Amino acid sequence: VASMSADLLARLDGYAGPGKIQRLLFVADKSPDHRDAALRQVVQELLATSNTSLYVDVLEKQFPQACEAAGITRDVAWVETVDKKAQQTLDRLEHELNGHKTALAKEQIRVCHNEMGDFHAERGDFGAALKSYVRARDYCTTTSHVVTMCVNVVRVSVLMGNYAHVLNYITKAEQTPDVEDPPAMAKLRACSGLAHLESKKYKAAARKFVEVGHEVVMPEVMLPRDIAIYGGLCALAAFDRADMRAHVIESHAFRTMLDLVPDLREAIESFHAARYAACLQRLDQLRPVLEMDIHLFDHVHALYDDVRSRALVNYFSPYSSVDMTRMAQAFAVDVPALEKDLVTLITDGTIKARIDSHNKVLYAETADQRTATFRQAVKMGHEYSAECRALLLRINLLRNDLMVKRGEDAPQAPAGGHRRMTAGAN
Repeated sequence: VASMSADLLARLDGYAGPGKIQRLLFVADKSPDHRDAALRQVVQELLATSNTSLYVDVLEKQFPQACEAAGITRDVAWVETVDKKAQQTLDRLEHELNGHKTALAKEQIRVCHNEMGDFHAERGDFGAALKSYVRARDYCTTTSHVVTMCVNVVRVSVLMGNYAHVLNYITKAEQTPDVEDPPAMAKLRACSGLAHLESKKYKAAARKFVEVGHEVVMPEVMLPRDIAIYGGLCALAAFDRADMRAHVIESHAFRTMLDLVPDLREAIESFHAARYAACLQRLDQLRPVLEMDIHLFDHVHALYDDVRSRALVNYFSPYSSVDMTRMAQAFAVDVPALEKDLVTLITDGTIKARIDSHNKVLYAETADQRTATFRQAVKMGHEYSAECRALLLRINLLRNDLMVKRGEDAPQAPAGGHRRMTAGAN
């Protein structure tokens, strides 16, 4: 953990493009200790792009005082030069697109829409980029083209925070027949997990992350290390022991990614081995780093609470009663803190138990098996009696040649025929 938290900004070196800039701005906003260094890196990254609008916004609106204190000033000449070149590039792309439309060259039109999408994305206009990528859909002629279009739309939608679009276009890609692009599908599964994480569907998110299966190269959105962190933490919070063992512990592909985050791997192994104190201790050490993640920041508290609750439930489930003093020792907490957690779990129905506060014992609430068995026997007796009466009635009717018909307009029995007994509608 020391190596992970020693230099928070160094952990962002693997990212690229708008995703790296967004993460740096998030660190600058949430961590005053790293703000000056993060803003310097943001400006450095922006000067390597054509995103002049964000450059001006950072210096003049988002962090004007911090930038002034750090000695960061606006480069007016650079802004004017880049804007002029960007307008020339946009004019050229629009001219080429119009020419290709006139010539009805579908492949060139598709390529041109993608190039315009890349241009707008670099400029920071994700809405225009999304429109350009979507327009390329009408000119896709192969399965590979459709999947590429979906990946582009999903990537930009994640950067926009539009996760409804993410799930919609992942579904479109999955429904495309004869898809043979494992790296692209791995990217889409990873983004699907991210969308479920943002909507707080942690079990669905965990399933998607552990199914990625290939090393994802998507530095604008996430790295393999992120997939391990997001998937591992969601699995701890939502998976039962069977799922944890099958999809995490025994999954070679996911464990390869977990090796990138040794502390989380050890926390998962400790949880599965019922060493809950060691697991929670590892997670507490990881917490400062996870709270600086742009996608995990809003979920760390809820995920940690879910992990702790699941650990308490797993510890207590095999027993009819537990000494709370020994349970507190197993979780490395004091008895009052443990009792407070247990009261919360009992109140919301997670644990069916009662607490003996005087003797500090937790008792499981078990059903009265003797009473339940007696009631079931009585119920079965009544049902058997009703069936027997119905069978006897049918036998007597058949023995006396009686036929029961419904309705008031039942036909009359012919002369010499069987007797009929007509039952009215009531």
